[in-house]
Amino acid sequence: MWDGGVTPLRYGSQGVLAALTAHRDQDMNPVDLDRKLQHFTRYKVILNRLYSGQSLAAGYLLAIREYVKEIGHPMKKGDPTTEHSSTRAHTSPNRNTEQGLALFKGKAGCIRCHHGPSLTDGRFYNLGVDSSDPGRAAISLLEEDRGRFRTPPLVLLSKTAPYFHNGSAATLETVLQHYTEGAGEAGQIHLNPEEKQALLAFLRTL
Repeated sequence: MWDGGVTPLRYGSQGVLAALTAHRDQDMNPVDLDRKLQHFTRYKVILNRLYSGQSLAAGYLLAIREYVKEIGHPMKKGDPTTEHSSTRAHTSPNRNTEQGLALFKGKAGCIRCHHGPSLTDGRFYNLGVDSSDPGRAAISLLEEDRGRFRTPPLVLLSKTAPYFHNGSAATLETVLQHYTEGAGEAGQIHLNPEEKQALLAFLRTL
C-alpha cells in the first residue's frame, strides 16, 4: 500500500482489509476467508474465544490488526536518531555505528525523509525505482505523483527485506548503491567505501 491508497497497517484494520482484498496481495473477500477458516479447528477455537460473537473473518482481521500494532511497538520508543534514544538503539555502540548515525543525519541526508519514532515523514517521493508503476498517481490522479511512493519506516530494517515498494532490492547494500547512483527526488549521495560501511552498520541497528 505504498501508494497511500489506505493508511499503513499499524494505524488500523483498514490496511489489513485492503491487504486481504487487493488483487496483487491476497485477492480474497471476507466471505471466502470465513469459509476457508472453517476448515482450521485451531483457528476457530482461538478466534471464537478472543472475538466471541464475531464472524471468523472479522476475528481474523481484528487479530492481525492487534498483532501488527504489537510488533509496531518499537516505533513508540522515541526517535532512534536522537542522542538519547540512539544509545538505547545500539546494543553494542561503537565508533562505526556512531559514524553511521552522523552520516545518516548529515552527509547522507537520510534524516530529511526518515525522522520521528518510525523514521518516516509519511510523504511520497519518486525514487526512480520503477517507471512503469503509477504509484501515488493512481490515487491522486495527478500526473506529478506518477512513480511516487510513501517513505517507508526504517524500524527493524535489517529484518524487512526485500526493499523498495516493489521488493526489487534484496539487500541494504543494493539500496545504498541505488542512492549513490541517484535516487530520483531523493537525490544522490556521495560516500566513500568506509562511510558506506559505517552507514550500513548504523542502519542494521534500527
